[in-house]
Amino acid sequence: ATAEITNILYENITMEAPEQVPIWIGPAQEGDSDNACSLAWPMLDPWAKCPAPPGQVRFTNVTLRDVRVVDAKESPGLVFGNSSSPMEGVVFDGVVFEDADPKARPWGEDFYYCEGVNGVATGGTSPVPPCFSEEGN
Repeated sequence: ATAEITNILYENITMEAPEQVPIWIGPAQEGDSDNACSLAWPMLDPWAKCPAPPGQVRFTNVTLRDVRVVDAKESPGLVFGNSSSPMEGVVFDGVVFEDADPKARPWGEDFYYCEGVNGVATGGTSPVPPCFSEEGN
């Protein structure tokens, strides 16, 4: 089976005091499917696993624009694709975490879990996911 997630725009969003990881682009966390990303990953169970999305799932042209997050309780997010079929055209344009805490769990000073993605940060995005390139930021 194949799937395509393409031409997605999230725009003009404000989150206040989110309790869990605010940005999650990648595998769904599930408790009832084989080889799914565990609901206990990454913080509740040290042996829990979260495999990358299958290579047949294509993510292309996903944009977050003018997203403001205030007082997040956990790390900013996850952008997680399959390294053999990476996400393409992922753009964070003006994605800003006010007072992002480099000690926040689960990803600390990296801020994001970021793998298998070709992404670009622009428009004052802060913090920038570590696997993204920066353009005019």
